[in-house]
Amino acid sequence: MLNTILTLMVAAMMGGPGHMGKMAKVMGLEMTVNALVQNEDIQKEVGLSDEQLTKIRDIKFKTDKEVVKLRSDMELKEIDLREELSKDNPDMTKVEKLIKAKHAIMADIELAKVKEYTAVKKILSEKQIEKLKEIMRERMRKMMWRRRMNERRKPGMK
Repeated sequence: MLNTILTLMVAAMMGGPGHMGKMAKVMGLEMTVNALVQNEDIQKEVGLSDEQLTKIRDIKFKTDKEVVKLRSDMELKEIDLREELSKDNPDMTKVEKLIKAKHAIMADIELAKVKEYTAVKKILSEKQIEKLKEIMRERMRKMMWRRRMNERRKPGMK
């Protein structure tokens, strides 16, 4: 019973108000950089030079390596937290430290993604940045439209 209560408390603490909005924004930055690196059509539309693309890819791979290490650290904290919470009498001081450490790592990941995006923006001209934003807005609109259409087609939905 105590473990269930503690688990619910931890879950509530990990996803406070506004958490998903912030993560969506970071995911949007990440999607923008990924699209720029991986999609040749977007590269052409934005007008990337080979030199710009090389610099952007270097930034992307460096950030990806950093984030992999951070996520690994975060997973270890999550395992330690589950282990502590599985005990009959968990040490709440340890639980608190693990939760704070996990959130510090999450902040480091978010910061790495923001730094990646701002570094990429420094490589692009103002015209290229505006074109990229326009492309990503259009892709987002299409994605949202498809999602709404799929939801309408689900059985049992009106």
